[in-house]
Amino acid sequence: MPFDRPDLESAGKEVDTIPVHINSDIIRLFSEGLYRSPHKAIEELVSNGYDAGANRVHILLPDEPDDDPNNLLPLWVIDDGEGMDEEGFRRLWRVADSEKANARPPYPKERPPIGQFGIGKLAAYVLARKLTHLSYANGELLLTTMDFGRATGRQSKTADPPKVSLRKITEQDAKNHLSEIKIRDPEAWAFMFSQHGREPSWTAVGLSDFKELYRKLSIGRLKWVLSTGLPLHTDFRVSVNRDSIESSKVHLEVIKEISISENSLGVGKIRGSARIYKKQLSGKSDSISRSNGFFVRVRGRVINLDDELFGIRQPNHAAWSRFALEVDADGLRDHLLSSREGVRDSEDIEKFREYLLEKFNECRAEYDRQVRSKTGEMDLDALLSGKPSAYVTEPLLRSVRSVLKAGSESFYIAVPEDVDAEKQLDWLHEYENAVSEKPFENTGFARRGPYTPALQYDPKTRKIIVNSDHPFVDKLTSGDKYRNPAKLFAWSEVLLEGNLQEQGVDQATIDAFLRDRDRVLRERAGDAPSTASEVLRRLDAARNNPDALERAVGLAFRELGFEYERRGEKGEPDGVIDAKLGLHSQGRADYRVVYDTKQTNQPQVPADKIDIASMEVFRRKNGAQFGCFVGVGYSSENDRDGKLNKKMETDSGQHITLFKLAHLERLIRIHLTQGVTLTKLRSLFENARTVPQVNDWLDKYNGELERQGQVPLGKLLRGLEAEKEDSKARPSLVAVRAKQKELQQFEPPRLLARLKAVEHIVGTRWIEVDDNYEVNVHQTAEEILGELERSMRELEPSLPAKIDWTER
Repeated sequence: MPFDRPDLESAGKEVDTIPVHINSDIIRLFSEGLYRSPHKAIEELVSNGYDAGANRVHILLPDEPDDDPNNLLPLWVIDDGEGMDEEGFRRLWRVADSEKANARPPYPKERPPIGQFGIGKLAAYVLARKLTHLSYANGELLLTTMDFGRATGRQSKTADPPKVSLRKITEQDAKNHLSEIKIRDPEAWAFMFSQHGREPSWTAVGLSDFKELYRKLSIGRLKWVLSTGLPLHTDFRVSVNRDSIESSKVHLEVIKEISISENSLGVGKIRGSARIYKKQLSGKSDSISRSNGFFVRVRGRVINLDDELFGIRQPNHAAWSRFALEVDADGLRDHLLSSREGVRDSEDIEKFREYLLEKFNECRAEYDRQVRSKTGEMDLDALLSGKPSAYVTEPLLRSVRSVLKAGSESFYIAVPEDVDAEKQLDWLHEYENAVSEKPFENTGFARRGPYTPALQYDPKTRKIIVNSDHPFVDKLTSGDKYRNPAKLFAWSEVLLEGNLQEQGVDQATIDAFLRDRDRVLRERAGDAPSTASEVLRRLDAARNNPDALERAVGLAFRELGFEYERRGEKGEPDGVIDAKLGLHSQGRADYRVVYDTKQTNQPQVPADKIDIASMEVFRRKNGAQFGCFVGVGYSSENDRDGKLNKKMETDSGQHITLFKLAHLERLIRIHLTQGVTLTKLRSLFENARTVPQVNDWLDKYNGELERQGQVPLGKLLRGLEAEKEDSKARPSLVAVRAKQKELQQFEPPRLLARLKAVEHIVGTRWIEVDDNYEVNVHQTAEEILGELERSMRELEPSLPAKIDWTER
């Protein structure tokens, strides 16, 4: 039902103006960077209500958007927490200067706050251009309206910043402006304005003038996000369009429940219950308040919100994350600390703690019994070939739930494709039924590239794809001869990720652990490192080991795009590298280089250790155009008239180059940040012989690249992403270049080299680039740039806090 609403922005009487030292770039950074989901943005506003000590938060969404979203009613988030007076509104608009970060008890309604940085209010910016706060406190109604479009230019304490008008309005004015709420949510209206049911304070946050992202808001998805984020054991209720949202944990299956009723512990009468659940209680909602552990209440108030153990030693974690004990113990009032956030130690308190621990152990015993039963089910399953046990299915279910909620893949688990946001619960139910019959429908093999993880599980098809290019898999299968060991490995890896989640390990730690594990598996298989940072690390580690140096140098050349073949036998060079460039206007442009590493016990390689004649033999024997020595340093390397440099510049050394490890490391860094072409590197081998000449070549080439400027990688990847819309053709780098004038200043080989560097850094799981300028983009441009930034920080710790990919 439409309402003829007067403009809130000019309602009432202005009592002050509040400067907002903020600009559009800061707003965009904090809001769009942190809150890319419309549902997460609203969740942040709900969290603000929690921080204000609210018992109730009511969310009122406008009707479904029509062709003009500006005609919509406001989106309201209304809470009955502590309201704001004039000073409260001034604190509200101290952006990035929150008192919550250093807050100490007592908190509003005895709760520790969630927010820390004073930027949560900016979450609204992803949804709307106008943000209104109307708050009732101390018998007064105050409001501000922020128009984010007015925050332009650079932030400055001395410049004239935008201001919000702080206005005082009457209750009748407020009722006129908010009259829609009386019909849409009578309960919210009652605690705001009812003569008998009104709260002593409340706040209503309104969003209007909606942006495009609002169209992606789904009421079903919003309810899902809120239900999974709400704690179980708090007096905090949320509703969306009058539908109450319960914690998703409320309906979890209870393994064991113990009724508590005692009167002989020295702390008076206690009443309550202890439960242990089949699934974990800890998780996403912990950011608001915990759902597991001991909840000790004195006169209805939990006195140990910050101490889930209540002073008891840490119990077993697998059971602890599933356990909750609630007990009313008013007799503890005489034992409370002055802060009322804990108790004084005494014999009676120790006896009480022992009783609580006893109840936990009783619940844990039942949990352990079920775990043993599950293990037995596994054995029976193996004997009878029946259904898989919960010991197998539960870790898998937990992993898939986590991926679905996050909306992004984990190390091994893909995001289920085409699952409608409002039907996720139904899909999960169907998936759980299917997994209980058969967790893995099929296990297949595909070539996903040597840098991609060993496998991926697709929950939609319940199929595991094993990456046959992964060196460890290749070792297991012996070139596809024996595949069963690789299948068993893949099954166990998927379950390993799920079991780590079952034990309460957060996903970021799991991913880091699995990345390290993947690195070890590659090393045991004798393969090259999977990231550029590891290539550089190995080069550094191999400086004093001649055998390791041979291979590290070859891997470094491979990072630059060469094909690498290890040699090292008597009468052979240490390695051969090939530049496969295909046909050129004057014939084939391919070239080959043989190399020999030089490492001695001396700080520098003496001139008599450089055998140019032998290198020439190696070069001709292997059909190579060039040869090079690679060492940490050479005797008198910078003396252009020295013995070694004179020797290198003779006719016998016309195809040979002296390389240092530092040269190779520098080339790799230039390549990873700029894109080095193999065609350009040919001129290095053709024209540089001595260390000074290589230094000069690198300086000149790096200067050329800097003058030309960074490839605008963001625009290039977004262009390739747009090309994916043509289902009949693979994205073409050449086509994207032809459409974007800014890319045309770069030759196609330079753009190709830049993308290949990206592929080397993030792996073929994200992007695949072939020599025909066709590119498979497996993730969105923003996701690839995010992974690239994470990986680049390993190479360049001094990178700025936010990388502008249009400039790199």
